[in-house]
Amino acid sequence: MTGLGFLPRGLVPVSLHQLAIGLSDTIAFGVNADGSVVVGQSSSASGFEAFRWTSDGGMPGLSFLTGGSFSQANAVNADGSVVVGLSSIGGSFASQAFRWVKDAGLESGVMTDLGFLTGVASSAALGVNADGSVVIGWSDYVNGSSSGAQAFRWVKSANSATAGVMAGLGFLTGGFNSTANAVNADGSVVVGHSDSTSGFQAFRWTEVGGMQTVSQWLTNGGGSVPSGWTLDSATGVNADGTVVVGNGTHNSATEAWLARSGALVSLADLSASLRTGSYVPQSSSTMAETLRVETPWTYISAMASLRACSERRPFSRALG
Repeated sequence: MTGLGFLPRGLVPVSLHQLAIGLSDTIAFGVNADGSVVVGQSSSASGFEAFRWTSDGGMPGLSFLTGGSFSQANAVNADGSVVVGLSSIGGSFASQAFRWVKDAGLESGVMTDLGFLTGVASSAALGVNADGSVVIGWSDYVNGSSSGAQAFRWVKSANSATAGVMAGLGFLTGGFNSTANAVNADGSVVVGHSDSTSGFQAFRWTEVGGMQTVSQWLTNGGGSVPSGWTLDSATGVNADGTVVVGNGTHNSATEAWLARSGALVSLADLSASLRTGSYVPQSSSTMAETLRVETPWTYISAMASLRACSERRPFSRALG
C-alpha cells in the first residue's frame, strides 16, 4: 500500500505515517484503467480541493470552478486524461458538475462546468466513459410544480474539446428523483437508482430502451429476481453494459448483488461458493470473469471478497 500524500497546506510537511491519525484529509474516489492515475479530494491551502495523482507528477490540485472554494474529483477515464466531479461556484453552497481535461504533454489541464438541467443551482458528475466523451451524474431540476434531482448524461459535442449537451434521463414510473451512478465504456449504458411507485429501485438506461428497472431488464432476458430481494440501487456496470452490480435488500438485510441479463446472484452467495468449492448454477458460472466493472469502489469491494477465498476457488483463472 502506498500513501498518496496531501495537497500543500502552507504548513510544515506532514509525513505519510500521519495519514492514519487524521492530521490531514485526503480521499481517493477513482482510478483509471491501468492504475496509474488516482483522483479524489484533499485538504489544501485553498480548502477541500479535487486532485489528480500520478507517480511521476505527484498530487497537483485541480482548482475550482469560477468563484468556488470546494471541489471533488469522483471519477477518471481509462487513460487518465479526463477527470469529472463537482465544484462549488460563486461562493455559494451550490455545486456544479465539472469535466477536467489534461493538456497534451503536461500535468496541467482545464476545468469546465457542465451546467444544470432546467436552470437550477446544483449538479454533480459521478462517472465518465472510457474515452471521456460521456459524463453521468445528477442535476437539480424544476418542472412546473415538481422539483428534485434527476440523472443526467452529458455528451461531448463533435469537433469540440469542452462543449457538450446535458440531457435528463427521467425517472421510473411514479418517480421524481433519480441519480446516475456509472456508465459503460462507450457511454451507451447508464445505471443508477430512481424512486418510483414502489420506492427506490435500481435502473439500467440505454438510448434505445430508455430507463427500466434492473428487475425488468432481468425479466426481459428470461430471468427473474428471487423471492426476498429488492434491488435498490445500481452502482456499477461492466465495459459492454451486460453486467450490472449494486446493493439491495435481501430478507431485510442490505446485500450486494450482481446481475446479467437473465440471472441475478448475491455476491455473498458467489463468494461462499468460491470458498467451499460448491456448485454455482450455470447461469452464474461465468460471472466472476465479468466483475471488473467501471465503478472502482464496487470493483474493490467485490474483488476483495473474492480474492480472500482459498486457492481452491474454481474461478481462480478467470480472476487472475
